[in-house]
Amino acid sequence: MRLALQTYTVRGDAKADLAATLFRIRALGLSAVELARIPFTQNNALVVAKSGLEVVSLQVKPKILEKKSNNILQFCRMTNCRLLVVSVMPWSAILGKERAIDRFAGRLNRMAEVYGKAGISLAFHHHDFEFASVRSGLKFDVLLARTAPNVGFIVDTYWVKTTGRDPLEWIRHLGGRVIGLHLRDCQSPQGKKRPGDCEIGRGTIDFPTLLASLPEHIRYGAIEQNSPEPWKSLEISLDALRSMNQKNRNY
Repeated sequence: MRLALQTYTVRGDAKADLAATLFRIRALGLSAVELARIPFTQNNALVVAKSGLEVVSLQVKPKILEKKSNNILQFCRMTNCRLLVVSVMPWSAILGKERAIDRFAGRLNRMAEVYGKAGISLAFHHHDFEFASVRSGLKFDVLLARTAPNVGFIVDTYWVKTTGRDPLEWIRHLGGRVIGLHLRDCQSPQGKKRPGDCEIGRGTIDFPTLLASLPEHIRYGAIEQNSPEPWKSLEISLDALRSMNQKNRNY
């Protein structure tokens, strides 16, 4: 599994100075990124290409993927990116029932067809909304059943854990449709308040077991965190992952 950084983690710095941010990522010993929360412009594509970082994927809102496909395709060509990740469900699907999930599944299928013609794969990144129940089961299972096999999934370990599920078991449930991970730990629950995310190794997720048990079809794992001190948090997560990697060679 390729280890990467999801640039949502350092979104403030990336907005202020993308080149300096990418240089700092490389200085930490990382060589790959999943790009998010940046404008997908030609100028930024040149900055990314110059950085030497591998772009494992772009995470993009569905409306942008649908309405600005030419811009996205050009950015992918310039950065040699071969995977697009739909960042979130639309509000209609978040708030709606099974029919709304059906409509969104259709949109994902159409996007996968459009970008597939250019040799670019499509995957969907979930939150916790997808674990709500509808008539025939979980929204997530409806998406799994009604999207085409060429629509992949990015499993977010934090969001899975907040629903009370084991991320590794959910990865196994989705099977070969999982092509990437967002690596985020989860704090212990505190009353009715949803637990926050935290640095890898400092929360409730059994990352050593998860990493040692991952199937080979998962392409990458991107560290992601919503932290007020992102670089400090990133170093803590990297230290934990490197320590785990001394015990197994799964990434």
